[in-house]
Amino acid sequence: KLEPVIVYVGNTLQEAQYHFESMRVELENNDKLRFVYGNLVPSAKSRDSVKWTNTHFETRNGVNLVARGAGKGRGVNIKNQRPTKIIIDDAEDDEMVRSYVRRQKFHDWLYNVIIPSLDKERGRIKMIGTVIHPEVEILKFYEKHGGIFHKAIEKGESVWKERYTLADLAEIKEKIGTRAFMQEYM
Repeated sequence: KLEPVIVYVGNTLQEAQYHFESMRVELENNDKLRFVYGNLVPSAKSRDSVKWTNTHFETRNGVNLVARGAGKGRGVNIKNQRPTKIIIDDAEDDEMVRSYVRRQKFHDWLYNVIIPSLDKERGRIKMIGTVIHPEVEILKFYEKHGGIFHKAIEKGESVWKERYTLADLAEIKEKIGTRAFMQEYM
């Protein structure tokens, strides 16, 4: 409830909808979430008056979540509220980052549309992704605004030992090749 408007941005609207649908299903079916946060799913009767679609849903406690594709549309304003949180998840793809023009278009959209659309006092952005090119926006954003940056292997250790041991990572590197491994994991 601390975030009245959350925008989830994927590389395309279709990708955002895929993740967005997963979030909706979790709210509808995850007993642990219901135990901690209560039932946030609107009743079938109230769904006529509140959004519960694959691009916008409103929880019982008034939180609005909106899905968007990267580089598309203008800012978001729902019930006279700006987003307090925008999550940009894997918005850059291989094809986009190869083109200076497309990288610049994404940068301009981020700084001229997304950042100004944030709530003035509480708005923040979380970018999640992989550094797939030396000039990706996520790296520039990190360098300018800070954040958390991890490689799969740091100081000779796996950063997520429970999921990927060093042996697991070596096997992945062998399967996909050094270049792809360095791009996706390092």
